[in-house]
Amino acid sequence: MYWWSPFCRALVWVAIWVPLCHIAKVKGETFSVTFSPTNRLVLQEGERLGITVTEEEVDAEIKNVINNNFYGMEDYFYQTLEYYGLTEKAVKDDLKIEIVLRKIVREQITITEEDVREYFITNQEYFNIPEQVEARHILVYTREEAEEVVQLLDNGKDFSEVVEEYSKDYMSVDQGGNLGLFQRGEMVSEFEEIAFNLAINQRSEPVETNYGFHIIEVLSRLASKEVTFEEVKETVEEMMIEELVLNRMTEYADSLWEFANIDTIFY
Repeated sequence: MYWWSPFCRALVWVAIWVPLCHIAKVKGETFSVTFSPTNRLVLQEGERLGITVTEEEVDAEIKNVINNNFYGMEDYFYQTLEYYGLTEKAVKDDLKIEIVLRKIVREQITITEEDVREYFITNQEYFNIPEQVEARHILVYTREEAEEVVQLLDNGKDFSEVVEEYSKDYMSVDQGGNLGLFQRGEMVSEFEEIAFNLAINQRSEPVETNYGFHIIEVLSRLASKEVTFEEVKETVEEMMIEELVLNRMTEYADSLWEFANIDTIFY
């Protein structure tokens, strides 16, 4: 049920396969970019079926990549592009091809409510709501700094002010150290063990992890809940369709070669 984001695949594509690029002629047009013959076949099939992709759709995918893989940090995204020698246009072109292929395959998939219900029964653990904790923290590198932070908080200094002054977790500084809601398995074990055993508004002593020393304060909790099919029916259907689409995309793209008008391929 888990898959690589398009951008993660793009990084592997550039790092591994660009040196092995080949040249092909598809319907009279010559290309010399890795896998571009298959990409071109996908685009041609999309055109034949009248499938279009707007700039807004591609931009939305880019935004999803940034939010899901780069913590919403655009600068981090573009730095990574530069590091791997990718341009934004190259990534957008890759995403456009994937969106076209996804739309083609999606139109071929039909499921019934009974299919969706069976999928829910088989995968209910993924839809149940796990116990979650909302916490904020201050991260420092030494025990001495951590004890200094604890002293400041004990003396009544505002948590957010201490975060801004001391915390080395720069991604959460603007949120006052707030990490949002998280479930078990999302944080390192030492952090998680303390966070899930603190009461609401209770603050920890310094907690050592491989990142340094954390002072943790729990802000809220959500109890675990076993959901019913009716509560999550639409979400289950969307996830099932997405999984079916992803499972069939490569197979469908490969099948296009059976009917392709290919003049020559050479390496």
